[in-house]
Amino acid sequence: MSDEKPLHHRVAEALGWTHIGPGNLMDINDPGVGYPPQYQVIGQKERVPRFDEDWGATGPIMEAMVDGMEFRQHQWCMTDGRGHVGAAFGDTMLEAVCNLVLATAAYEDETDQRGQVFRGDYGLTGR
Repeated sequence: MSDEKPLHHRVAEALGWTHIGPGNLMDINDPGVGYPPQYQVIGQKERVPRFDEDWGATGPIMEAMVDGMEFRQHQWCMTDGRGHVGAAFGDTMLEAVCNLVLATAAYEDETDQRGQVFRGDYGLTGR
């Protein structure tokens, strides 16, 4: 078993979620829980959206970030509307958007612009 966090947890962290952990340990399909970006670390945690499976959670992100998409070489390619990271790929459209979010978060970290790309350029809740 891999120690790597699930894709939807890594995307949630990139979008500002904190204290992400398991929800129901008896349910292997449980997406986990954490605090969304707008919450203080008090009260009950919320379910982490399945950004890699849920169009309702990922559609608004896709609308804000993605400039173009195409299916090439057996993978979906999403291009960055602001040109910060170029493009990201995935086996599904949602996975490609998740990878674009992660690439953008890495871009922020590398350029010391934490939170500025998501909030400033995309209008999303940033870190």
